Amino acid sequence: MLVIYIILGFIISVQLGMTLAANLIGNGAVNIMERSYFKHPRSTFEKLMNIVFYLLYGVPHYMYTRLMTRYTYWKARVLFLLCSILLIFIVFILIVIFGLIVDLIAS
Repeated sequence: MLVIYIILGFIISVQLGMTLAANLIGNGAVNIMERSYFKHPRSTFEKLMNIVFYLLYGVPHYMYTRLMTRYTYWKARVLFLLCSILLIFIVFILIVIFGLIVDLIAS
């Protein structure tokens, strides 16, 4: 069970880290994310790497690219900042809920 929490913590921390990087840097952070994505995966390794891409960078990459294609640059950046704050708030709530569940199971 501890291993699952460590893996989830790692995935969430990378998601939040890349969200912060996309907020600070912008397109450069998205370009860094896209370097680990294979456009036309042929082998099993490339397909696995795309799954890892979505696990690690899925939420910030999707939000950033979606907002940038729909709105003007500055409006998209402000909306992305608001979505990032919402993501951090949701992660905080999930951490509290998991902590309460673990506390109930332990006692």
